[in-house]
Amino acid sequence: MKIQPILTVFSIAISALFGYIVYSICGDSYADTQLLTILSAASAFLILFSGIGLKYGNPKSNTNIKVLSAVFTVISFVASLVMSFVSAGEAAIIIVSAAIVLIYLLILYLIPKSGI
Repeated sequence: MKIQPILTVFSIAISALFGYIVYSICGDSYADTQLLTILSAASAFLILFSGIGLKYGNPKSNTNIKVLSAVFTVISFVASLVMSFVSAGEAAIIIVSAAIVLIYLLILYLIPKSGI
C-alpha cells in the first residue's frame, strides 16, 4: 500500500466541498447542521482517501477498491442529502454515518484478503 500525496490532497478538497454542499443545503434553520456537515465531510474523506489516495499492490484489488469507493461515495452523499432534507435527529445522523463507514471498512478489509 502506497500513499499518493497529490490524490490525497485532492480527496481532502473533494471532502471539504462535499461538506460545504451539505452545509449550504441545510441552512441555518436546521439544528444539527454542524454535526451533519462534519460527519459528511469526515466520511467522504475516509472513503475517498482509501479509494483514490492509496495505491494497493494487487491490480485487481486496486480496481475493486476504487469501484467500491465510488459506490460508497455516492451512497454517503445521498444519505447526507436525505438527512438534511428530512431534518434528521442527532442520533440518526451519527448512526447512519457510522454504519456507512463501518460497512465500507469491512468490505475494504475483505477485498485484499479474498484475493479478488
